[in-house]
Parts: sequence; structure tokens; C-alpha cells
Amino acid sequence: MKKLVALLCDEMNNKDMVKRNLLLSWLDLLYSIPNVGLLNRVPELLIKLIAYFADSDEEIRIKTQNLLGELLSEFKMLGEDRGAQMDERVLGTLVRCCKYEEFHDSVLCRSTTMQWIQNFLSFLLEDVKQEPGVSFGKLFFLS
Repeated sequence: MKKLVALLCDEMNNKDMVKRNLLLSWLDLLYSIPNVGLLNRVPELLIKLIAYFADSDEEIRIKTQNLLGELLSEFKMLGEDRGAQMDERVLGTLVRCCKYEEFHDSVLCRSTTMQWIQNFLSFLLEDVKQEPGVSFGKLFFLS
């Protein structure tokens, strides 16, 4: 299964609309299967998925939005089980998205990136509030 997910990740740079639709369908299918571990690949997938918002095909943008919404909800449900390393990898990827030149011309790419950053920071804040004795400094592990 890891090889399939790796192959899909590699193919996501393809600009062909039919292939992008197929890749999104595969990712959606893999997400629906328990214990596949697609969430562990989100840091690698995130830039490529957000880039799909610059695609001219509305169906691709909608499928991407739905998949990213499901992944974000899953991250929220995991709470502290996400682990600091996963939080750091996702936020690091999002910071790179902010610097990614291809996103500068796409309002959807930039706004999606900012929404993910906002959501992830709110998840971290919730985690800190629920864990007695942990300092607010946990939120600033990227510095």
C-alpha cells in the first residue's frame, strides 16, 4: 500500500485533467480505507493538492476541496494523537506553501493555505488547553 501511495504522490504533478481526476478519486478511495495511513502522507501531498486549486477545471477544484476538508477534519479528531512531529511537518509544509511562487497568482491556493494554517494553530491551542501543565510555548515549536 505504501508503494501505491508513493506512486500517486509522484504522479500528482501531472497537468492532465483526466489523470488529476483519477488521482483524486484514488486518494479519496484510499482515505476511506482504515489503516492505510494516508494522513501520514499529508505533508507530502499538501502542496500538490493545494496546487490543484489553480487548475482551470471546476470539478478538480471541488474534489480537491472535499478531500482536503475530510483530511482536515480527521486531523482535528485525532487531537494530540497527531503528535508534535506530524504537526510540525504539516505546518512546515504550509509555511513553504506561503512562499511557493506558483500560488502567488491563485487566490484559492493562498486562501486554502491560510485556512489550513489557521485551523492547525487552533487545533494546537485546543490541545494545549486540554493538557494541564503544558505551557503555551508548545504552540511555537516551529521557531
